[in-house]
Amino acid sequence: MKSLNFGQITALIMVIPTMLSCNVPSQQGTTEVAEVISGDFSPPKLVSMDVLDGRTLKLSFSKEINPVAVQVGEIDQTSEENSLFTTFESEIPLSVVKENQIELAVILDDETEIGKYYGIQGLVSDSGGNELTFTSIFAAYNDRLPDVILSEIQTDMKSNKGTANSVEFVELFTRTSGNLAGMCLYSAYDGDTCRYEFPPIEVDAGEYITLHMRKLEDVCVDELDDNLALSGGNWSSDTARDLWVVNTSARLGKTDVILLEERKNGKVMDALLLSEQKKDVWPKSSQVAAAERAVKDGAWKGSADISSAVSTANLTSTRSISRQGNLMTAGKADKNNWLLTATSTISPGKPNSSKPFQN
Repeated sequence: MKSLNFGQITALIMVIPTMLSCNVPSQQGTTEVAEVISGDFSPPKLVSMDVLDGRTLKLSFSKEINPVAVQVGEIDQTSEENSLFTTFESEIPLSVVKENQIELAVILDDETEIGKYYGIQGLVSDSGGNELTFTSIFAAYNDRLPDVILSEIQTDMKSNKGTANSVEFVELFTRTSGNLAGMCLYSAYDGDTCRYEFPPIEVDAGEYITLHMRKLEDVCVDELDDNLALSGGNWSSDTARDLWVVNTSARLGKTDVILLEERKNGKVMDALLLSEQKKDVWPKSSQVAAAERAVKDGAWKGSADISSAVSTANLTSTRSISRQGNLMTAGKADKNNWLLTATSTISPGKPNSSKPFQN
């Protein structure tokens, strides 16, 4: 592997489409045959990057590639991917192994540290000489992730601006102690770009964590340590942990697939399928894919069909969808384990109501 200063790279890739032969009249009136340019001029694409453990990354590409250079280094959490093409202040020595034609294993000499963020940047080429420069950010592998399940969901704050008294939330319950670093909440309604990644927080077994999906007041602050009375805002709790998503628009759908992931695009720890109306199929392909992931990873006992979803037909801003039973011993859920609770029984940060809504 040759060394590469990414700060000095300017990649220029020319894409020339294949053209059919055609007769072209010359200025003298005779017919000439245009030369045909053919071949594969498209560069490879980085399809996925998986963090397998504290020292190993797997990169998958769209076609056969050869590695030219790869670098990994620690970065600030606020860094953006488009700013990574520079020399890292603390680069990690590594080796690159070509696992097969389209996959690379990047093996770091040193373990990444829980709670820290890292950048990877590299250059690969295909057999035709087309080159791809790539960059990505990843959280350190977390081998102390607690057992966490979804507990209560409120998705029906209809106003785009919301109010200080009502924003969507997802409540979680911790069944073991550990660190939340890198765990993600994904909504198929919200999409990949709005996935929420949990910060490094030490938690104990038996904690309620409310992830409020909008932040509308300055008093709404993340409770990252043992001070659980730090945050204000409606539906915050002085005895449970409150976290806030920094945005002001609606984030969850009444027809949705919500996944709790071990890490970005990682194994699904828990899931909830929601449907507002009786439909034969999911309205979005992202919902189909998310539901299939939930079933494949054993996070949802029902099928991936929309008929397996919990109904949100009567959900309002005064009711929630709540998981029933003993959360500490609950198995993987299906729609029979969730309940639309009665009016005014919303309980973020507290044990769930078992009183059902009745028409």
